[in-house]
Amino acid sequence: MYPRLGSEMRDQKPRPHRRHPERIVGALRANTALKTLKDANKIVHGKKPSARAFQNAAETAGYVFGLPMSQPAASAKFLWDVIDGDVHPKDLSDWWQGVLTGKIK
Repeated sequence: MYPRLGSEMRDQKPRPHRRHPERIVGALRANTALKTLKDANKIVHGKKPSARAFQNAAETAGYVFGLPMSQPAASAKFLWDVIDGDVHPKDLSDWWQGVLTGKIK
């Protein structure tokens, strides 16, 4: 019915993210990968990794496999912080907010 519409939509290049131009996105990914390697090195040598170690590793895996990993990483970090005793959710709403956003009030 509209033969040109499909080809025009398909042939358009994806636009870069508004906050990060296309050339900066690659640098941000490389920076996250380097942070992941530094944290892995610290773990291997028995030192404490950075506070964002798990999130950096998840984001790097997301870049490699093309998966959105920021939300699962934030939720997993919240659960990790609960296990470590850094965060103390008081009720179900704190748990809900923590799992969904990675933080509680």
